[in-house]
Amino acid sequence: MNVGHEEGDICGRDDCFGVLVLEPLVNCSCHISSPCSACTDLGLVCTECSWSSKYPESESESESESESESESVKTWRDRPSLLF
Repeated sequence: MNVGHEEGDICGRDDCFGVLVLEPLVNCSCHISSPCSACTDLGLVCTECSWSSKYPESESESESESESESESVKTWRDRPSLLF
């Protein structure tokens, strides 16, 4: 089964037949300055399995991200100071 990626698609993750819908809108401030981040950063959520597009699909993806972050920390060095 194909996995859905757009609003209204069948989820398809782990044989789920839920529908992908936009997350509920929370803390909209469009009345102050539109469009607000609450409106532009909405993700998709499955109505059956509660999958969310804002979170990683698997633990292995998040582990690889944390490994790459630790690599960048290991290779970081102080910048040489400039003397004028």
